[in-house]
Amino acid sequence: MIHETLRYHFDRALQMFSSGSGYDQLLKAKKIYFDLVGNINEEDEDFENRMNSFNEWFLLQYIEEGRSQTFMEDYLTANNVEDYIAESFKNHNHSFFEFLGKNLKRQFTIKDILHNKKIIMAADLKDFPVLKGEIFLGRVIEFREGNYLMPGLCLLPQESRSILKKQSRLVIKQKNKELELPFLLNIEKLKTKWSHYDHVDISKIFVFGNK
Repeated sequence: MIHETLRYHFDRALQMFSSGSGYDQLLKAKKIYFDLVGNINEEDEDFENRMNSFNEWFLLQYIEEGRSQTFMEDYLTANNVEDYIAESFKNHNHSFFEFLGKNLKRQFTIKDILHNKKIIMAADLKDFPVLKGEIFLGRVIEFREGNYLMPGLCLLPQESRSILKKQSRLVIKQKNKELELPFLLNIEKLKTKWSHYDHVDISKIFVFGNK
């Protein structure tokens, strides 16, 4: 789903900061991340997606204590990556989405529920990893006037839709971008909890602090 140019640089950056002397910082970040979103098991159906989501957070959003920028920003600077590629990574959109299917031009379309906007995906995409109507957490990158979905997805139960839409409106109403990442990670944590207790009424699991 991601453009091959973006995949090339993402994989290079991940290799650079997760192997050799970077392995310890990867382990440290992994503990922080899964403390935030809840532990997953290799047997879980969405294990690969969730690990991809961790890798994306690790490179694009995590700032290690004592540092001033992300590992991806370090990579982009160290390798003199072209500005248009660097800006695509820096401006990625991490959000709560719904897959709407195809538009009249046969392009995949998603609704960014958190930011209340429709996103038309790149024309060269031949398939989409979720079904029409499904809701999910993910990251979209705009590149060469096309939008691409990164592989780190977290599918959400349909029954949580109304609760999460309401909470999204409350977060955006505060007009503070810094609240968005904690909100999205909290949703992922609640999804993890639900996957362990899916027999419990969803309104008892997807509970937020505000009223």
